[in-house]
Amino acid sequence: MQIRPLLVALALSAGACAHPVDRIDAGAENADPDAAGFSWYFATPDKEATLFVFEIGRGEPYFVLHGGPGGDMESLRGLEDGLTDTHRFIFYNRRGSVRSPAATDNVTLDKHVADLDALRAELGIEKANIISHSAGTMVAMRYLIGHPDTTGNVVLLGALDVKNGGDTFGEFEQTVYAEKEVEFAAFVERQAVKDEIRNAGLDDPTNQRDRDRLRHLNSAAANVYDITKWRDFGFYYVSRDAALATRGSTSWDYDWRPILQSPPGRVSVINGEFDYIVGPRNSPTWRSAIENDGVDVELTVIPNAGHAVWVDQPEMFRDALVAAMTPETP
Repeated sequence: MQIRPLLVALALSAGACAHPVDRIDAGAENADPDAAGFSWYFATPDKEATLFVFEIGRGEPYFVLHGGPGGDMESLRGLEDGLTDTHRFIFYNRRGSVRSPAATDNVTLDKHVADLDALRAELGIEKANIISHSAGTMVAMRYLIGHPDTTGNVVLLGALDVKNGGDTFGEFEQTVYAEKEVEFAAFVERQAVKDEIRNAGLDDPTNQRDRDRLRHLNSAAANVYDITKWRDFGFYYVSRDAALATRGSTSWDYDWRPILQSPPGRVSVINGEFDYIVGPRNSPTWRSAIENDGVDVELTVIPNAGHAVWVDQPEMFRDALVAAMTPETP
């Protein structure tokens, strides 16, 4: 049985295609990654895409992979708060996503993986440390499987299930998936969301500004447990064409357990208690893989947090992320 994870496109697509360009500094006034950060554009080696890149911080570099698919790095901004003195964060929009124009026939999971490796090489980074979220965890894991020698630490946030489809998907997984759907439906329709819409004066929007604000709030409703923090969740634009192209190129019949039984580096999973991707309350498929299948992964479930754990519980998230980024002692 093959079941696709609950990946929901929650906002409008945005951005028009442009011709690929070479590396260009798009934020000269902020061209100090130790301060406010800076942006630039990376033309992929195949010249089929232009990636929007934003770097901030100093120290050990980490590539940050957004969700979606077809999403936007802006939804992850804030996870670096308090850590830029010790770590360098390399955010970028994957090809086809909002600010990274590409023709949809050139948007595939394999190309996302190749782009990450090309960006790693462009920056002269020997091993790619990765922080990934939601659908970005699929890219991170495919990179780990295909490039174990150039993969460092891997952090999976709001991680997809450790296995999906085929003979690996048994009664336990089917039960978990069914519970996910029920809990997700109840979560996005919870009374707190309706109250916040009313409190924000968005229950009957009459102009585009307020309609977009309502879209922002509804996007946060699926991702943030404490809905009063919806303004802290980056507005989640999604390129629908890129989302559909990526999904269509992705095999949802996978099993990550073999590589994770002896990963080349540290692998950590940080999930929220109410994360709609990982299922009811305690990340059951990940917990089962760790307890029963010898998967060598550090799992942290953060209470009273949703899919965007860094918004709901910034201090607990920061502690978990620091632990995940700390080199293991021999």
